[in-house]
Amino acid sequence: MPKFRICFSDHLPGEPGGGDWESTLSQDQLPPNVTFQGSLEEAQRINVQDYYGDLRTWVERDGLRVVLLSGPSCVGKGPLVVGIDTFFPDIDYSTVPVIKAKESRPKGPRPDEVSLWDNPRYFGTADEITQLARQYQYAPRYIVGDCRGFPQAIDLDEILGAEHDLVLVEAYHTLGSQLRGLTNALYGSDKISAFVSPVSEKEIEEWRSQGIDLEPRLREIMFDKLTVRTKYQGENPEDPKVSESNMKRAGDAYSELQRANTYTHVLVNHDGEGHPNWNKTPEGRFTARPIGDALKVVEAFADILRTGNTQYAEHWKPNTI
Repeated sequence: MPKFRICFSDHLPGEPGGGDWESTLSQDQLPPNVTFQGSLEEAQRINVQDYYGDLRTWVERDGLRVVLLSGPSCVGKGPLVVGIDTFFPDIDYSTVPVIKAKESRPKGPRPDEVSLWDNPRYFGTADEITQLARQYQYAPRYIVGDCRGFPQAIDLDEILGAEHDLVLVEAYHTLGSQLRGLTNALYGSDKISAFVSPVSEKEIEEWRSQGIDLEPRLREIMFDKLTVRTKYQGENPEDPKVSESNMKRAGDAYSELQRANTYTHVLVNHDGEGHPNWNKTPEGRFTARPIGDALKVVEAFADILRTGNTQYAEHWKPNTI
């Protein structure tokens, strides 16, 4: 059960001389921190009822470990998470959804998104998501960022109130950079991050030595993977809207990989979504255990969730790409 603290620092709501950002009180005027176990709703009730404070201003959570997962579109993040749930059920963690714009799905929801399409925890219109950034001015509840021309958002209350202390957030790098910058007290100091890459550091070095231009090479690789996924999901890759979306996603891969060095771990996976090595149906069911890189990346990420580290990760430098 989550363990929360109401911490007053030098600002005490509802007391003379306290209650706003400009007020300061001496330490002997402050009550001791209030520590309790319970739900986020209980933390909110105690906070408002007894101290009149804003939840995200005064409440902290003990023992929180946030793991950020990022990578280019179609690199295999989705089946990776499903693989953890399927083959490593002993790992107790909570997943925080990213709220995505419906406009980012030109042909509607993917097969494994149909049941989530009308759930505001997972999808909303671009206008609805943009509006979230304007709420909770002094202690924001949402972080909002651009993802390939469409807004996405993370509800920070989902992290603060997660059932388990270990919390997984799969997010685009623009949201990930904001997440890593959040206060340690509220959202955990142990922010581990994993970037899934379709190529290894050695491959990049070899291409450079051969004089190969990295950006078009990566665009070609990712477009091929996206085409495979499109067919796997029962769609027509020649459809103009689908082809345009795939080209945009493939073109973004180079700039995304340029940020891989900011993550604590880089996991190499050549088996993109829809690759037969996943042994997975489009609806999300595994028919057998994955093989090849698909299995390696699942096992490596399981190590990260358990221990915070894995021997199978690369650690990229700023000049890797």
